[in-house]
Amino acid sequence: MRRLGLLALTVLALAGCQQSSAGGAFSDQPSPVSTAVPRAQLNLDALRHLRSQVAASLTGHVAGADLAPTWGPGTLLPIAGPYREDAIAADTLALMAARSLAAHPTGGSGDALASQAQALASASAAAVRQLDGPQGAAYLLLAQASPPPASVPSATGTPDPCVSPVPGQERPQCLRKQVADGLLAAWYASDTKMFLHLGDTTTVYRPVEAISVGAALVVAGYAEYDETKIQAGANIIAVEMRNDFDPHFGLAYGLVSATNKGGHDAADSTTHLADQAGIAEALLQAFDASREQQYFADARTVLQPLLDEAVGIRGESGYVTAFDLNTAGPADGAPIDVEAAVLTLRAARHYDRDDGGRFAHLEENATLALLAGAAKSNPSAGLPGTLPAQGSALRSGVVSALAVVTLGEVVADLAPSPSPSPS
Repeated sequence: MRRLGLLALTVLALAGCQQSSAGGAFSDQPSPVSTAVPRAQLNLDALRHLRSQVAASLTGHVAGADLAPTWGPGTLLPIAGPYREDAIAADTLALMAARSLAAHPTGGSGDALASQAQALASASAAAVRQLDGPQGAAYLLLAQASPPPASVPSATGTPDPCVSPVPGQERPQCLRKQVADGLLAAWYASDTKMFLHLGDTTTVYRPVEAISVGAALVVAGYAEYDETKIQAGANIIAVEMRNDFDPHFGLAYGLVSATNKGGHDAADSTTHLADQAGIAEALLQAFDASREQQYFADARTVLQPLLDEAVGIRGESGYVTAFDLNTAGPADGAPIDVEAAVLTLRAARHYDRDDGGRFAHLEENATLALLAGAAKSNPSAGLPGTLPAQGSALRSGVVSALAVVTLGEVVADLAPSPSPSPS
């Protein structure tokens, strides 16, 4: 990756604040060329109906501007994927869902969530102040919920307005900077240029967390004009892309062990499909911020096994949650992963905005998986993250809010434009 000094970043910003096109100022690579594939053919009416049902389920579980991470009868089954089932993800995704419903109402009772956007923004900020661990995905949500304003960096040495924020009253960009600074300080080893927890000789981690931290640092670096974060994020992603994936299936390991000498080994061979889709989405967000073609290519590499379905990762009821990469594939009767369907649809549609319909069939498969899983779970009560083989699981505020956001984007992207009225 080409390193850009702060002066270069300043000149580029002064030349124009608009987001550069793919392959623009931040890349020596050409822009993505749309593949000659028709765009996805989805049942948009079914997706609209599902979004309306799930949105209505959210309104009854917001109390004091906080969305409950889980609710209802059933078993608590921890979700995989990039997000924790906590107040940070729940409140931030609820804020995004509220804004999605304001932009694209369903016409149902769930639209009432839009009126709570301001309160949800405050709740999200309060929750983020309690963030701990390698939660790069939480930073990426925060960046989507409160994107940085279009502004030109000062070349005159103006003091950083975030140096001494009033505690509890930080502006969104200052809060994002605090989170990114913490990720850089605690989870990047500058000597070996890789993801490693500060002070550890060995760190065992989930690949989706490491790559999300890398993507978060890239996004933060471009938002803050901070070359150190840009390069740290790039280094993390490059190392993880080399070490985190099974060479046969192309799917991410469940856990990886890294040493302060630079060694990496698989610590758990159980792959989780929600992790795979979450990694692709994080890479695409790094691409959006930087327009660096390597991140786009990496996202394509990560999505391809989900499209190929070399083993039975998707059945009549949706995607399986996980399987051991040392086996021939998922066992019969494995739990169904509703979250994986939402994340896969989101990432495939995100990719296809820049590359025509390369993953149109994956969008279609993920839609079928999501609709099948929802049909088994009464979506009017909210979506569970997982459908167990026996019994029921708690509904997930995180997965439900993410579904409202994702389906709003998908339908807005693919719905036919209204015909102009005759003059």
